[in-house]
Order: sequence, then structure tokens, then C-alpha cells
Amino acid sequence: RERKYAENFKKGVSEMNIKSYNLALASFQKANTFKPDDQVVQDKISEVQQILDDLANALANDKERKAQVDAIIKEANGLFDKRDWSQAKLKYQQVLALDPRQPYSKSRTVECDAKLQEEKNAVAEADYKALIAQADNNFEKKDFLSVTNTFGFRPGVTAAAVGMQRHCKVITGEYTAD
Repeated sequence: RERKYAENFKKGVSEMNIKSYNLALASFQKANTFKPDDQVVQDKISEVQQILDDLANALANDKERKAQVDAIIKEANGLFDKRDWSQAKLKYQQVLALDPRQPYSKSRTVECDAKLQEEKNAVAEADYKALIAQADNNFEKKDFLSVTNTFGFRPGVTAAAVGMQRHCKVITGEYTAD
């Protein structure tokens, strides 16, 4: 009886060491049948059951997290397809908060940043072209004061525009507007 207890207990410890927790539990339970009042084997049974419970909970949490990540990615992809770069980026960042190693969301965040920069550049270019067109129109009308006022002190005005403004100021000093 003592030998059977020792064999099963030793087998349970060996199986725990190689993380075969179900087999370890079975071995400890079998050892417990030979010495039902032994606190050491009962503690081992409790320890293995706790490990198995923790593993089951971790697996359930991983499944929940994966489902949550998948749902957020789906939503982010929909926003990306609608060209709503800033909202899509926020969703991809939510994914990265849940799973920082998620490569798809990392690359999509970079894509969103690039798209946002493209849009910003396009708006700035359109504003610049409108400003130049307005200045050209005033210049052709010889309304040099309006040309200089067109540029004023605006952020993003290029060196060419500033040069044109300075040129018009020189002309303004020499000529009067019609």
C-alpha cells in the first residue's frame, strides 16, 4: 500500500514537471486512494486543480480577447474602406492596446498616418494654388496692394510666395494701383 502510494505520488510529481497536469492529477488522486488522510497528496491535488483552472481561464480569456480583436479589426477595416483614416487609426490602436504584437494593426496604423498626411498635403497644396491664383489675378489687374495683402503672414506660405510679395511691394512703391 505504501509502495503504491509512493509510486503514484512520484509519477504525479514527474508529470507535473513536464506540465502533463491531467495525468498528474490522475496520479495524485490514485495515490490519495492509498493514503486518503495524507495532507501532502491533497495539497498536490489542489495545486494541480488550480493550475488546470488557471489554464482554462487563460484559454477562455484568450478566446474572448481574440474575438474582441477580430471585431475591432473588422470595424477598423470598414472605416479604412470608407477613407475615415483618423477613426480607423483609433480602432487599430485599440487592437494594439489589447495585443501589442499584432502586425496587421501596426501596418494599418502606419497606412492611416500616411493617408492622413496625403490628405493634409493635398489640402495645403489646394490652398496654396488658390492663394497663388488670387495673387496672379490681382497682379494682372495691377492691384499690387491686394497682391501683398493676399499673402500676409500665413503659415505654410512658400519662399516663392514671399518673393512675389516682396516684388509687389517694390512695384507698389513705384506705381499706384489702377
